Amino acid sequence: EIDAIDNGLPISSEGPPKYHINTHVSARVHKINPEWNMKNVESSDKLFQRAMELVGGEFVEKVLEARTVWWPAREIVLEALKNRNTIYSTGEIIELGDRCPWKEHLFSLEQELDIEGLTKFVLFYDRDGACRVQAVPIAPGSFICRNFLHKDWRGVRDTELCKVSGIDGATFCHHTGFIGGHKTKEGAREMAIKSLKS
Repeated sequence: EIDAIDNGLPISSEGPPKYHINTHVSARVHKINPEWNMKNVESSDKLFQRAMELVGGEFVEKVLEARTVWWPAREIVLEALKNRNTIYSTGEIIELGDRCPWKEHLFSLEQELDIEGLTKFVLFYDRDGACRVQAVPIAPGSFICRNFLHKDWRGVRDTELCKVSGIDGATFCHHTGFIGGHKTKEGAREMAIKSLKS
């Protein structure tokens, strides 16, 4: 499941799930319990203490993340939504003022602003200063997007992508079409616009 999630493979589009998620906190706590065939087993009190430390650590991290990461990101996404029509006249493309976790906030804020489903692409700078264009999923955690990047670009990189897309400076398009890259914000916006029109 780790590789599937990393590569944007939906857990299921139709039919049975393609994989299961087994690495959640409850599964990690369960692994603290002794296996059926273990001979030397720690005391129940020690095992419980280990479980408490694991879950307590998760809890503390989540609280700190909410204050220092989650809330500031919400403000960045709100500002991007307010400025959406300056990026593209239809408001379907937004630009984040700073790279941040945006999906959960986008869905919540679209609902609050009564523009649910409007945003199709999000532009942001990566750590190296290049610009990314990412398609908005149909729901948080989904790998199915409202509008993917152009189908002819998927899995193509650099010079070949520039040729196929007609956009100089394009650097990559993921093979699923959920994210792409360009050397500049203007080029990433052009990738989003061409994908909207395709």
